[in-house]
Amino acid sequence: MSGVQAQFKTDQAWDAIVALLEGQLVKVDVAAICERDFNEEGELVMNPPSVRVFFAGEAAQSTSDSQRLSYLVDGRYIVLCADQDLRGVIDQARASIQLVNQVKAILAGARLALADGDVSEPLIWFGTDPQPVDGIGTAYGVGFIVPGLAQFPGANAQPIGGF
Repeated sequence: MSGVQAQFKTDQAWDAIVALLEGQLVKVDVAAICERDFNEEGELVMNPPSVRVFFAGEAAQSTSDSQRLSYLVDGRYIVLCADQDLRGVIDQARASIQLVNQVKAILAGARLALADGDVSEPLIWFGTDPQPVDGIGTAYGVGFIVPGLAQFPGANAQPIGGF
């Protein structure tokens, strides 16, 4: 990409992560997280082996643009991984960790092919945390950053009153 970062596109990156995992995880239910993934009490419900991807926010740092219309953005995505092993709680957690390791091998350093033809900067893995799942035990949320550039038109950036 010759040192120029791709424009950050939240939805396209989200869809591309799901597509990349769907194409490479065998016999795993992969999808973007949705309302069906929660029970009436708001608890996460997964049917293992499964992976759910969600957008977890972004962090921005302004560039040297004096108008503050350009930002370096770290789009954060969490990939929830749950597998099942009926032998016990620890075996179930270890089965989920094996799925985590597969996800990390697929996504760490990957460049996402975005729907508009752009390609993302390489994905950065930033950590893994346990997540309780109703009826299963423990899933793990694997965090990835999609770096990019956010630029805004600045329609209201002119000083008011001629300052």
